[in-house]
Amino acid sequence: MKKSFSFSYELSLSEKEYIAIWHAAKSPKRWRTLISQGIIAIVIAALSFLSIYTIVFGIAVACFFLFLGLISFFPQLAYRNTYRKLRYLHQPFTYSVDNKGISIKGKYLETWATWDLFVTWQIVNNWLILNFESIPKAYFKIDQFKQAGIYEQVMFMVRKYGKEFE
Repeated sequence: MKKSFSFSYELSLSEKEYIAIWHAAKSPKRWRTLISQGIIAIVIAALSFLSIYTIVFGIAVACFFLFLGLISFFPQLAYRNTYRKLRYLHQPFTYSVDNKGISIKGKYLETWATWDLFVTWQIVNNWLILNFESIPKAYFKIDQFKQAGIYEQVMFMVRKYGKEFE
């Protein structure tokens, strides 16, 4: 494995791509949360129906958890809102990664960070998402790393300095 590597590419992340990435990243967790909320609601509602005086409480709790469950099915609204607030994503920008760290350059943003500031990473739908302490999340298409022949070097640095986000 080479000790030194460098790679840059320009990215224009659309709202549709951003929503698809984060929807896929959160889907398994949303179902686990919904199932656990449903179980809690059923148990509380069942216990509250044991007495005529607690039926209203049981119905209120069941409705509350039903409301929470329905909200969890509409995360696209939140992702769309987040994307629209992140103005730097609306313009093309250049990501660079090397053995020292990463940099992001665009119309509204120019920043860099060393690997020592790297926190977490995750792979979602062929995207490698890197989270550093001091800069916005970085989005890399894994196929581009593989085509450039640096995928293994990048993943070595990612695993060495960060933790996989679960």
